[in-house]
Amino acid sequence: MRRGGAARLAARFLLVAIVPWAAAVVARAAVWERFPTASAAEARFREARGLEDGDPGAAVAIYRELLAGGFEPADAVHAALGRLLPPDEAAPHWRAVAGASPPSPFLPEALALLAEAAAAEGRHAEAAAHWARLAKAAPDEDWEVRALVGRLDALAAAGRADEALGVAERLWVEFAHRPESRAAEPVLAAAGRGDPFKPVAGERIFARGRRLLDRGRRVEAVETLRELRRRLLPGSRIEPEVDLALGKALYFLRRYAEALEPLGRAARDPRTEERARFYRARCLFGLDRGDEGAPDLVRLAERYPRSRRAPLYLYQAYRVFEGRRLWDEAARARGRLLAAYPGSDEARDARFNLGWDAFRQGRFAEAARAFGASARGAAPGWRRARGLYWRARALAAAGDGQGAEAARRTLVAEHPLGYYALLAAHWGGTGSPGGWAPPDPRRPVSEPLPYWPPTLEDLHAAGRPGVYLRLGLDEAARRLLAGAPARGEAAARLRYWAGDYAGAIRAASRGWADWPPQGVPDPLSAEGLAFPVAFPEEAARSAAEAGVHPHLLLALAHTESHFDPKAYSPWEARGLTQFIPSTAEAVARRLGVDPFEPEALFDPALALRFGARHLRDLLDRFGGDLVAAVAAYNAGAAAVERWRRRWKGEPLDVFVESIPYRETRRYVKKVLTALDAYDRLDPARALLGGPPVS
Repeated sequence: MRRGGAARLAARFLLVAIVPWAAAVVARAAVWERFPTASAAEARFREARGLEDGDPGAAVAIYRELLAGGFEPADAVHAALGRLLPPDEAAPHWRAVAGASPPSPFLPEALALLAEAAAAEGRHAEAAAHWARLAKAAPDEDWEVRALVGRLDALAAAGRADEALGVAERLWVEFAHRPESRAAEPVLAAAGRGDPFKPVAGERIFARGRRLLDRGRRVEAVETLRELRRRLLPGSRIEPEVDLALGKALYFLRRYAEALEPLGRAARDPRTEERARFYRARCLFGLDRGDEGAPDLVRLAERYPRSRRAPLYLYQAYRVFEGRRLWDEAARARGRLLAAYPGSDEARDARFNLGWDAFRQGRFAEAARAFGASARGAAPGWRRARGLYWRARALAAAGDGQGAEAARRTLVAEHPLGYYALLAAHWGGTGSPGGWAPPDPRRPVSEPLPYWPPTLEDLHAAGRPGVYLRLGLDEAARRLLAGAPARGEAAARLRYWAGDYAGAIRAASRGWADWPPQGVPDPLSAEGLAFPVAFPEEAARSAAEAGVHPHLLLALAHTESHFDPKAYSPWEARGLTQFIPSTAEAVARRLGVDPFEPEALFDPALALRFGARHLRDLLDRFGGDLVAAVAAYNAGAAAVERWRRRWKGEPLDVFVESIPYRETRRYVKKVLTALDAYDRLDPARALLGGPPVS
């Protein structure tokens, strides 16, 4: 490869990796200033951190004073001096960080900078060793890719071609979805005499294709898998899996006709038959050939009756038959589903659909029975809540007020939080079932969002992560927590305080159905941390700038990504608020963000700003209609406009249940559930409890 190419990629990454670390100091300042310190020395360290931007010389003096006085953890001081001093003076401090025991959370920065310094002085073997160590110690994918790119360049410069080839293959295969993987192609091509595929085994090429497919790079996945298919010998062991992956990639690209051939080949092998036939049926649906695809799903369920997906096959078949008005076939598929898998989620959905059809046709007593059957025996969750709510609605419409009130009270008692509980509570408050509508959320809130800091005892109990949190070094604490127990209330609290809100949600392992029957949970309990007030400063600032209520912005980001800043969907949506590049570019133009790169959406502050602006634009388009704006955020404004025309005048609950897209239907319910949770956790700024805004 051309020397220096990988180094330029590496240097660009290093800037991206370290500069946001410094920027995060500013973004989180008001938060970590509320963290207690355990000593005057820790307070002095925090004072120095506050001086780094305005008076770096004074900060350096304080850090040197702390180091001379034996401050612990010393690696925190060495890392601070490494950032602030000129390179020749910084190097000893980074070496101290690299040699710290136990390993320092600042080890990635230390190794990267030491490797860069070694490479600049021509010590390429030493640089390669630093990069190899970083690859093993990398706290996340970004750092691992950074290490591989740097090591590849160092090995090439040192003339160690065989080792460079191994690193290049790993980078090209395991990180195929990353643009940095291109740095591997010249090395592979040189080894393959111009053909980068030649030195890589078929199984590894297949792994590359699957990685591209899993990470939404479907066009590249198709190219890779087709090239592999061309090279495979007839009868190769992986041939059916390659055909299946190729068919799936084409299916996700909506190139349904092209997908039929590889899926047909994969369906002839017993190892891939079931999966291939399912995707083949889905392709037939996309080609408007449901009369072929639906019967094949029925046959698939008959062939694999013990498959966990068999109920899904029958459910999708019956819904497609209904859509094509093949009523007898639909009834038979639904009957098989209800008879063979009566306790499945799909069977409960089928019973609910029967109730919904009866309700919309005015057969309310029949609807109430079907809705009740869909809820009976269901575990706590949205399916049971849905059945109870609509049973109450159907009984009310049938004139059975007493039965309706009993069903409504059962719902609220079992599910105090959630979309259906919210509807039921407003029904009880107004006496009008289905008549409630959320207020206009175009009401900025000037007060800051709440934050619940730890006590000194909390941080002492946290061990090493607590020490770094007392110093305001939340990124360091997050890296240490990556190797700590990740379940339970204590683990969730630590991650919340460290700013790892997605980790707090995972550790809490709770959801809306777990909230206590009465009252509101402690915000730092497992139930409360299922809905953390995440990125409070960035969320409040973005919501105020756009003129939307911050609780709605939090609810939307919670639903989109569970507050994972690096969330990346199979449809190439990025960041906290899950923008696809085309939508993000339009919002960037409206905000005057120029230049703009889609990778910038992994910055929480920018993602929240974009999300708030897009949400406000949709609210303006739909006259402040919260439900319509939220649905449009998921499905697009054009689709929502069609639905509003079709169901004009319908109450909110009927409109939401009538949304044709299953994903959007659930999305709206999830956002309203999260919005209700944030209103309860932060009642001083509640949106849903206030009067409507004209």
